[in-house]
Amino acid sequence: SLYARPEQREEYMDRLYRDGIATQDEVLLRRGSGEVYVGTTTSALTEYGGRRCHITWFHDISQQVRAKAERRDMAVRLAMALEATNAAVWDADVVAGTCWWSDTFPRMLGFEAVPEMPPDFWEMRLHPDDRARVLTHIDAHLRGESAGYEYAYRLRREDGTWMWVEAKGRAVFDEHGRPARYTGIMTDISARRRQEELLRASEERLLAILEASP
Repeated sequence: SLYARPEQREEYMDRLYRDGIATQDEVLLRRGSGEVYVGTTTSALTEYGGRRCHITWFHDISQQVRAKAERRDMAVRLAMALEATNAAVWDADVVAGTCWWSDTFPRMLGFEAVPEMPPDFWEMRLHPDDRARVLTHIDAHLRGESAGYEYAYRLRREDGTWMWVEAKGRAVFDEHGRPARYTGIMTDISARRRQEELLRASEERLLAILEASP
């Protein structure tokens, strides 16, 4: 009567008495009130009064399942937001020298599938004219010279063209004041930069005309 789906018990019992021990993950069980919840079961065969019996432990994992579903929903919402805004997030482990990127980052760069991304994947794509400025900015922030960082620079796409990105983030420091990780978000602002360049060129032409006119 504890099983919300009796057929799950029959299969479980067959496996238990065949193998001598069995477990079930995320099985639907029923409380005395009739409420259905998600639980796990672990059973082992034993002997009692000369008969083969089994001992079973039931564990209520409803809260863990709900928390897992909430995290999954949050991840889906974040992925949708990143796709809609043409953005990517990163989480760098300063101590281990590793970095995690959202799947939107390689897609921003023109990859069809997620490639291998070694620790220097991002740095090797920095524009030569921006490299020193950007790395100096990051180092200063990791030394605690700023509360956060925000900068724009160019990255090389997979097809060899350049894209403009705007990055914002901050470092997390340990109890000794040393940087442990730094996280942030970057957005593709190539279209905005093109519009700014067009506007700047238009303004320069207008100024040239005005200066040449009586």
